[in-house]
Amino acid sequence: MKKIEFQYELNSQDKYLIEQLYTKLSEDERVQLFLLDHHLDAAFLKRHISKFNTWIMELDDCQACKGLVYCNKKNNGKRLDIRYDDALLFVEAACQFMIDKKEKEQYLGNFLIRDIPDSLASVSLKDINIKGESGEYIAIVKELVLWLKSQKQEVGYYLYGDVGVGKTFLLACIANDYAKLGKKIAFVHMPTFATRIRSLLEDKTAFEKELYRLKNVDLLVLDDIGAENGSAWFRDEIILPILNYRMENRSATCFTSNLSQKQLEIHFKYIRMKTGSGEEINASRIAERVRALSKEMKLEGHNRRSK
Repeated sequence: MKKIEFQYELNSQDKYLIEQLYTKLSEDERVQLFLLDHHLDAAFLKRHISKFNTWIMELDDCQACKGLVYCNKKNNGKRLDIRYDDALLFVEAACQFMIDKKEKEQYLGNFLIRDIPDSLASVSLKDINIKGESGEYIAIVKELVLWLKSQKQEVGYYLYGDVGVGKTFLLACIANDYAKLGKKIAFVHMPTFATRIRSLLEDKTAFEKELYRLKNVDLLVLDDIGAENGSAWFRDEIILPILNYRMENRSATCFTSNLSQKQLEIHFKYIRMKTGSGEEINASRIAERVRALSKEMKLEGHNRRSK
């Protein structure tokens, strides 16, 4: 059967509009760069003028966008793009906002345990605004920055102070910045961890995996230590072995607490208040390891949570 070919004759108005569009596209730097990169000529642009126009309109639409929450595309963060592979093809590509988001969040995969509020998922030391802060606070921030840049981080930090002064915030900054270096992190909220580890007692594999992570991770942050619902078992069978292992292997470890190191020792000493007996040996062992692993620094100031 003979193939029937249809030919459409453009009127003068259509020809004028196409010529105007061609002139506009040929002067667009994005089109020029695409043609140059793929060694294509003006004739190619004329043959595919509709696709190039759709592509440029898509780019312009995305350029006017203010962020992913304003994205009007069917697939959030995705836009129509073109690719040349012996033919000009439409493909779907991530917009710059989506690319930036993925780059920023890629480091979160380095957290083996992340007991951090979502509001602190992207904080960083370099973004801290120290304007109007006290000299003591500024000094602590600067020391943490230098510590992060140093080659040796065997001794971490023990930040203590009143509720809401920013202890967790600063160590969340440290943890995020450390993760961006490709290091593995465990940021552990101690009251949450105490409950979680007890729930794993009947699953030996999961229990041992949790302890292995805390012993071997590149940076361990024990947040709010001393606030957990403690027991002699948790102190002697969980905390002490973890800290002992990290001390012997000189692993980077940081702490936050409402208690000073001395108060923490007392807390662990009188953990069995029901019997009225102190357990000085194990409490002293933990205190010794905390001191060996971290430099104590008191964080003072107003309650930042009330802002």
